[in-house]
Amino acid sequence: MSHDSQPEPALSGVSYHEDFACKEYLNLFYKPSDGNPNKNKSKCFHRRQIYTFLKRYGDNLDTNTARLLEFGGGPVILSLISAVVYVDRIIFAAYTESERNEIQLWKDGKEGAYDWSSHIRCTLELVENIAPGDDAGGAWRARQELLRKRINVVPCDINSDNPLLVHQEPFEMISTSLCLEAACPTHEK
Repeated sequence: MSHDSQPEPALSGVSYHEDFACKEYLNLFYKPSDGNPNKNKSKCFHRRQIYTFLKRYGDNLDTNTARLLEFGGGPVILSLISAVVYVDRIIFAAYTESERNEIQLWKDGKEGAYDWSSHIRCTLELVENIAPGDDAGGAWRARQELLRKRINVVPCDINSDNPLLVHQEPFEMISTSLCLEAACPTHEK
């Protein structure tokens, strides 16, 4: 790269909506190279922090009625693996159609969906102390089915006056990360 050349701008706003590549993103940042996501220290830290927060505050929720909003979740369910046991319903609001499609593929158990099973198993092992191989994978399969049952995928747009576009209900928990940085077209917005 010469000193005169400028780096390509990061995707944001319309370009993010049109060009974000879910599969590439998931394979780059979430695919464990050796099958064990727990070797990724930042993902382990993330899992532990979420679990610690949920243990502190989640026990106060009514799991029969509590709702969680995952706002701008992209194609990623990682933060929901521990959260799902504290809520009755998860509204998964994703900015792009490709992100919503990716989550819906996984939710429906369709071929070609990203495989979150190693992340679910590792989360249960790492933070919930369920030993590897317990009941021949029944714990992680049960968690996966619970997630699939409780997630509802909807569109969102942080740039809109009504960012959820369709839902107006209150939520007991809200989770978001990188939404403003990725979806807003300008720093000022």
